[in-house]
Amino acid sequence: MPQLYPDLVPYWEAFQDLLLTKQSGFSGAESVTYTEILSYFQIKGVPREEWKEFSKWILVLDNEFIKLQREASSEKRSKRNN
Repeated sequence: MPQLYPDLVPYWEAFQDLLLTKQSGFSGAESVTYTEILSYFQIKGVPREEWKEFSKWILVLDNEFIKLQREASSEKRSKRNN
């Protein structure tokens, strides 16, 4: 796993916690919802002035996670069909 810049660790940890709340549908993993993000902020006591920055990074990480999951699923289907 690549090393994270120390200032990005809190966002990564928040994303890791929110992975536990993700739902899956027929197309695979779904996005983390704003409701889950807000609940996380409230439970963990994230200061309100940090919500915007935290949300940005959580959503960036989540989009990348979903992209990688879909690519892996597509490769798996492709190998089964060959």
